Amino acid sequence: QSLNSGGFVCETLHKRTCPCAAFPTPEEARILDDYVPQYHQLLLDLAASTRYDGRDDFTVVVQPFMAKTKIPVKDNNKIDFSYFAPDCFHFSGKGHAQAALSLWNNMFEPVGGKQWFWHINEELKCPTKEYPFIFTKKNSAKALEEYQRATHAPSVSTSTAKPEKHTTKHHKHHKSHSDSSFSKMQLVVLASLFLLILILFVLVITKRQQIRGFVHGAGRRHLHGFTNPQYPDDNDNDEVEIWNRSNVNSGFTNKNDIP
Repeated sequence: QSLNSGGFVCETLHKRTCPCAAFPTPEEARILDDYVPQYHQLLLDLAASTRYDGRDDFTVVVQPFMAKTKIPVKDNNKIDFSYFAPDCFHFSGKGHAQAALSLWNNMFEPVGGKQWFWHINEELKCPTKEYPFIFTKKNSAKALEEYQRATHAPSVSTSTAKPEKHTTKHHKHHKSHSDSSFSKMQLVVLASLFLLILILFVLVITKRQQIRGFVHGAGRRHLHGFTNPQYPDDNDNDEVEIWNRSNVNSGFTNKNDIP
């Protein structure tokens, strides 16, 4: 809902594409607040089950870096829209880069010690000589013990851990030109829409004029399917007989002809 503050374009698109989440009623908001954590928990339960433990060439691991991620804000606590596309929903290139970095780092963190939110400008993690692989439930035990000793943090069970609805960490990243860049992108979108509407309007007017001209010209030369000799074709050089009552043969029978 907070992304609706991105301007007219964002608000309009959100109303048309996802009103139940962008502008929810109290009942819809209650359902979302209830269902989203349940959905996360079901994913964790599925990955923590023994269903995917029977093979060495396939497994399922939840990378929870987005579960507690907050919308990035600047130093003035306003949303940093430079992480979002002009629709204020999808990521921009900057947002995709940050998400990709956090996903990569999640894969090189042991199961049970994974990060549940992204850190702006965090360093890229690489495989080590001791752990030259992506962590799964089977190969995370030793690395998890080391992680717990290093952080003095209790183990987080993937089967019982429930993502919180809110996190206390706020990610602040400021660039002086972020607001102006986002505003320019929205202006480009609005200008493009206006130009498209103008082109469609001109095409419709032109088409209507062509249709009216065709109907008018056809009406002058044809009367109920019969050629009107008062309006001959331009290429017809023959003499044209004037169309009047004297040279029109009536199809009705004269009363005097009736026996």
